Amino acid sequence: MLGNSFTEFNAQVKPQEASCITCHAYAQRDANGNTPGGGAPKGDAKIGTPSILTGHKSLDFSWFLGFGVPTQACQDINAGPIFSNNDAKTKCPAVCAVALRTWKGQWTTTEPGVQSVCGCCL
Repeated sequence: MLGNSFTEFNAQVKPQEASCITCHAYAQRDANGNTPGGGAPKGDAKIGTPSILTGHKSLDFSWFLGFGVPTQACQDINAGPIFSNNDAKTKCPAVCAVALRTWKGQWTTTEPGVQSVCGCCL
């Protein structure tokens, strides 16, 4: 696959030191929606298999464009039992962060004393 040589030239990327797929795979964000600076992190591959940064999820490139792309802005995620709003305030932010989403204050008990879900959003 050929890159956009005009873009690479203007970014002062040397020939054979960039890959569209690798670069786009670095489009990542953390649970708070923060994205790292553009391009490969210092010391990481500019071509080849990029690494996923700790606590980040790749958002841009996928060989399976229909898979792994969020289909809903919000979704319910199992959180174990939640007994009150105060309990939800301590459990749901962490549950949503694992899914690289944020908690907007919504939760529901699906099975009393056994299971609740947190409303986690992109």
